[in-house]
Amino acid sequence: MIIGILLPLLVLIFKDHLSLNSIDRFSPLIIMVMLNLTVGSQICKALFCHCDKPLMRYPFYRQHAKKHFLLRFRSILRMNLKLGSCLAAVLSVSILVLTGGQDISLLLPIWVITIALAVFFSIHHLLLYYVIQPYTTELETNSPLFSFVNGLISLSFIVAMFLGPTLWGLTAVIMVLTLAYLSSAVLLVTKYAQNNFRVK
Repeated sequence: MIIGILLPLLVLIFKDHLSLNSIDRFSPLIIMVMLNLTVGSQICKALFCHCDKPLMRYPFYRQHAKKHFLLRFRSILRMNLKLGSCLAAVLSVSILVLTGGQDISLLLPIWVITIALAVFFSIHHLLLYYVIQPYTTELETNSPLFSFVNGLISLSFIVAMFLGPTLWGLTAVIMVLTLAYLSSAVLLVTKYAQNNFRVK
């Protein structure tokens, strides 16, 4: 709520020094904001600590990984969609303040990219949890593969900032990646979770 009030206020104060081009240029920042705003990682740790850790030893529980993966994905997605919608609303208000309500061309890609990222990060954290299961009993992560895959997210942000794509271009790329991730998630969980979804 504080950010939602402060950001449009700051845009109003400094609107003479800002332009729509600056929003386009720094649009990859939305990736890092959504990475830190979404709750998939925290939920997976809570599920491991309070639910899955004692049950992972039983084969019947791991055999039904696909079923509870889908149930949990829907729950995490609902939370992340609410967070993404709040961010999109704050950015939309800021754009309307900046343009005096005259230019709404960036509103659609802002909403599309935040919703796509909400879906992407809902899948990302839960999929890594089921396919790699990186947590030890002390909630430490000692999986090199887990660190590598998460590092790719930070790398993609750096590459996007360096390339400086248009907002629509970035939105299109993220939508394609999200659809690919979504379509492959159930197959990966079905194939790997039964063996990998266990306490390390």
